[in-house]
Amino acid sequence: MPSQFTNPLTLISRPDFRFETDRDLVYQIGALGTNIPITVPKGFVTDLASVPRLLWPIFPPFGPW
Repeated sequence: MPSQFTNPLTLISRPDFRFETDRDLVYQIGALGTNIPITVPKGFVTDLASVPRLLWPIFPPFGPW
């Protein structure tokens, strides 16, 4: 089986225009059961795009990029 996420990504919107994971997000490398997971822990904060604030008028942080 190819590499894949083992559960869906779910986020909590924060008042500072960022998001927080509400549970661990696990990406399994290779076949399931190979014991090579990458885990983004519950509570990880992201802006989803890492666009510098100066460029938000051109590239809002919530765009398709």
